[in-house]
Amino acid sequence: MSRLVNLIQSSLQKLLPCLAITIRPLDMHDIHPYRYTNGFRGQLQRIDRLYGDLSTANAGPAFMERVSIEHTGKSPRLMAERDERLRHLDRLIHDWRVDGELLAYASVDTNSQPTSSVFFDDICRPVSFLHFDPSPALQISAAPRTRIEGCYLRDVVHDGTFKVEVTFVCHEPGWKTIDTCLFGDAMVVGARVATGSIPMGDEISVSDVIALLEGDDQIVADPALICAVVSASTCAMSPARKISRQFSPW
Repeated sequence: MSRLVNLIQSSLQKLLPCLAITIRPLDMHDIHPYRYTNGFRGQLQRIDRLYGDLSTANAGPAFMERVSIEHTGKSPRLMAERDERLRHLDRLIHDWRVDGELLAYASVDTNSQPTSSVFFDDICRPVSFLHFDPSPALQISAAPRTRIEGCYLRDVVHDGTFKVEVTFVCHEPGWKTIDTCLFGDAMVVGARVATGSIPMGDEISVSDVIALLEGDDQIVADPALICAVVSASTCAMSPARKISRQFSPW
């Protein structure tokens, strides 16, 4: 139990900067970077109200015992994996804001012939968020009313070569209670992502791209991820894609 409690305390401490962000209330119609920040800000405020020791770097045994309920039914391994994904999203969204909140919208073409390979090349250096139009093809079959809603794109240097880092994120009913549920449950919703680095400037098979992605098992194993990969590649390569610095609800 102590390991789980320590993990939750560590996660909460890392998310503390969210408390200082002034943003509007949680809205299910917000795009992911806003909804994520709003939801976890509310979650941290809830815990702060309940336990009162959230901002204390060395909370004592009493705090540890009370906060243990926040991970009821969750395994240390899964929580550690979700914690790492949340840290990844925290950094991405921070950089996205610093870079000017670059946003693009992409339609999902379900009528075209199946694509066996994709090509990522024209990726802007700052972090950008690509929001997909809602489509049945993006629905996760193992998670009712859950769909891949978009992805973060940025170029990175990995092993001495330029690559495109993609992080696919989901929209689901669990976001409605992200600021009121147990922290362990909030981690499940927030960490439902798939991420990986794809070679830039080379044609690569869709199956090889999927093999490079890791994250939530329900996403990685679902055919919807194939559709999302193809849509992300198509939009990234389109000369007509529009990058906006203004927030637009979908």
